[in-house]
Formats: sequence, C-alpha cells, structure tokens
Amino acid sequence: MRRQQRGMALLIVLMIVATMAALATVMQEHWLQSFSRSRVLHSRMTDKWAVLGAEAVIRHHYAQALSAPVLRPASVGKMTWLKLDGLVFNVAVRDLQACFNLNALFGNDKKTAKRNSVATGENTGSEQQEDAAKEPEKDYAQQVFIRLLVNSGSEEEQAKSVLAAIMENSRLSGRKFADISELRIAKTISRHQWRNLAKMLCVLPDSRLKISVNGLQEEHFPLISALLDIPFSKEAMTRWIAARPQQGWSSLKALKMAGLPEGSADALEKIKEHLTFGSEYFELRLEQRKTQSLPLRSWLSRTGSDFTVIRRQYGLSE
Repeated sequence: MRRQQRGMALLIVLMIVATMAALATVMQEHWLQSFSRSRVLHSRMTDKWAVLGAEAVIRHHYAQALSAPVLRPASVGKMTWLKLDGLVFNVAVRDLQACFNLNALFGNDKKTAKRNSVATGENTGSEQQEDAAKEPEKDYAQQVFIRLLVNSGSEEEQAKSVLAAIMENSRLSGRKFADISELRIAKTISRHQWRNLAKMLCVLPDSRLKISVNGLQEEHFPLISALLDIPFSKEAMTRWIAARPQQGWSSLKALKMAGLPEGSADALEKIKEHLTFGSEYFELRLEQRKTQSLPLRSWLSRTGSDFTVIRRQYGLSE
C-alpha cells in the first residue's frame, strides 16, 4: 500500500515538473516572440520617422529647386542622395504634370473636343444627328487618351474599348483613380504596353488635364503626339527638348518658335488651355540606400513657394 502511495506521489511530482517545464517553454517562446515583434516595430517606427525627416528636409530646403520650371540636373540632380542623421537616402523627384492625368477622363470640359468643327465651320443639323447616332461625344482628355493608347501599340477600337471599360467601372464604383496601377485591370493592355505607358501616366486629385511643357522629356513623344494630334517622332522630340531654354519656356509664343514640326503651332494654339509652364504637383520617392527599408512615395502640391503633402504611400509599389 505504501509502495503504491509512493508511486502515485512520484507520478504526481513528475506531472507537476513536466507541466511547469511546458509552461516555462511556452512563456519563453511567447517572450521571444514579443521581444522580436517589439524590435521590429521599433525598427519600423525609427525608419518611418527617418524617412519623414528626409521628406521634410527636401520640402523645406529644396523648395527653390522644385519651384523651377524645369527640374534640371544642375539643381535636382544633387538630390539623388541625401545624408541625414547618419543615414543615406536615395531620392527621386517626378513632375506629375508632365504626364497624362487619368482622372481627367472624368472631366466635363467638351470645349476643346469641338476644336476641329469650330475651325472648319459648324456642321449642319443632319451631320450633327449622324454624329450623335454613331457614338457619344468624347471630350478632349478622352480623345488624347485614345490616341496615347494607339501610339503605344493599341488598335483604335481596342483603345476605345479600354476607355469604355474605365468609364463603366467608374460609373459602377462611383470613384476615380487612386493609382495608375488600377489601369491594369483592363486585360487588353499587355505588359509591354503597360511598361511604355506607365511613365506617361499619373493620377492627380483633380480632373484637369494640364501638361507642363517644361517638364516633358524625350520619352514623352507619344504623349505630345497625342496632345497635338499630329505625327511626332522621337527625333523631333529630341530637337524640341534641346531647344528648350535652361530656365524653361515662359510663354506660348516662345514655345511656338522652338522648331516644332509643321502644323504644331496651330495645334498648340487650339489646346493652350491644357498647357502650363510650371507644375503644381510632384512625386517624391525616398528609400534608405543601405537597407531599402520602408520606401516612401509622397505626392506634393505646390502653392507659391510652399509644398504640402497631399498623400503618402509606404512600401513597394509600381
């Protein structure tokens, strides 16, 4: 009897020891996980404040460079890297008015769309009825978008179907674009075409189509061709950019005298309301050079010499 009692007591002791060992192991694992999570959160918070500090430095100390009509290497190239608090940041600045604003597709300005009929005289009533029966009238921004798709490899009917899908999706969802990557839902756009289009597209908080001629670069020749609705080669674009003064064009008259292809001057006059000689929006990309941790995209709005952050996006993106 005593042997049985001793055996039971020993089993109970062993069970208690095993239970305590299991609890100690679980507590140790939980503590290690909590410690690791806290370390990661602390590291990410440190990275976040560091990148926000770099953003603030660029906004305030490089405001003059960003306010220049042309983002020249002489003034902005120095910002390809920035050293702050012992950290080195890679920096890239993009002019968001040297691209096609996708939200301009939802504007209501029909005036420029009628420029051809205004230039050649009013249509007769029967001609207007025939046009109305064919398809709904597209505004200027929609016409430019179709031509831009065609210039980047789409067939005209394919481009029109992409536009129709975009308008229908906006009607059903009741929202506009938040990022250019949303355009990829259109299955008719290939990867190759998307890579060509992405550098010419942007999304702004308003529905205006305003193109900064001083922000255009050589790779934007499909966009300028779509804007002017005339053939425009890369060679012509190169000559045009080379003729741009260092401080940028200051007027439409100066722009017309820049050696553009034949017919460009009249086309520029017709779309002058969609042209600007300075930019109001910029995109700022920041990331730590050593770790590439927590990259940041900031959308800046310029009012005079002040820059306001209107949107931030952390992490990797297209």
